[in-house]
Amino acid sequence: MKALHLLLSFLVLLGITSCSNDDNFNSQIQAPPLKSSNVTYILNEGSFGSNNSTLSYFNNDTGELINDYFQKINPSKGGLGDTGNDLKIYGSKMYAVMNASNSVEVMNSKTGVSEGKITIPNARYIAFDKGFAYVSSYASATYGNGEALGIVFKIDTTNLQIISEVNVGRQPDGLAVVHNKLYVANSGGYTTTGDYETTVSVVDLNSFQVTKNIEVAPNLNKVKVDQNQKVWVTSRGNYGNISSSISVLDPTTDLVIQKLNLPVSDFDFYGDTMYYIGTEYDNNNKSSNVYGRLNINSLSKGSSFVNENIKSQIESPYGLAVNQKNGDIYLADAKNYMVTGNVFCLTNGGDLKWVNATGIIPGHFAFLK
Repeated sequence: MKALHLLLSFLVLLGITSCSNDDNFNSQIQAPPLKSSNVTYILNEGSFGSNNSTLSYFNNDTGELINDYFQKINPSKGGLGDTGNDLKIYGSKMYAVMNASNSVEVMNSKTGVSEGKITIPNARYIAFDKGFAYVSSYASATYGNGEALGIVFKIDTTNLQIISEVNVGRQPDGLAVVHNKLYVANSGGYTTTGDYETTVSVVDLNSFQVTKNIEVAPNLNKVKVDQNQKVWVTSRGNYGNISSSISVLDPTTDLVIQKLNLPVSDFDFYGDTMYYIGTEYDNNNKSSNVYGRLNINSLSKGSSFVNENIKSQIESPYGLAVNQKNGDIYLADAKNYMVTGNVFCLTNGGDLKWVNATGIIPGHFAFLK
């Protein structure tokens, strides 16, 4: 479905990059009192072009679930937006990257009350460091006309103003900060000829300039940093003779030190373990879902973190995150990408804690600290 989102994104009308606070926000709306700081937010992407992305609120202490939470807290806003693509908490704010709405919606992380909106054309992913947010953008590129370079925008998180930008590769996706450098996965996802990008752009955060491009693999997507300060980058391959994979970069040398032929569509870390989901194919081209774990030091694969009973309940694993407080694993099931999906919460040992219906295409998680 993510590939479908990319293919359809040419329909999006791109606006001029700017930032504005929402003058129409009704300050009289009161959020419900926060009962716990042990809260999980779930961003449901919604159907592309339908403007039906939603936010779900789950209180891990009481079991209370509130779907369409953003709209209920901010009824004058007219909804969260179109095609939510990333969700992160930084400081007292939560940031929802809305791809087809060309924006980042900023909320109070404890209440969900809107605090402003940043206009970013074709926004993709967000990362943070030292009071600044960094948002990847496909910029002016459209499907079939994707030669324009992508952009990373630098935003002051105190006033939500864009203060700088830098060109990276074509159609940049995931990004992460380590050693005062920003690592940006370039995808080239709008190509119609198979000419995918193969590089990670390295941006020095002092000069905010690209210092190098590291050759990795075609059609890069997710970027995360493990506890050893190594950078992990997923590749979706070329949907043909090059399979998906995940590579490990050493930020001290900016060299690729490992490439693993694992079918990783999403992943997260807990301690020295990487949990991942993906799809693999047998010799008869029959697909099966993968729920894997990998020791990041020995690179040895462990058993599936999902038991057979739970596997039978999942149709389309789409998003994954681990709550760093307790190791609980959150797994999003997009079902057929048109109906309300489910979120499964598993203990670190693989036992099911709960499952809830949330919204259309649940895919992204943020944990209140």
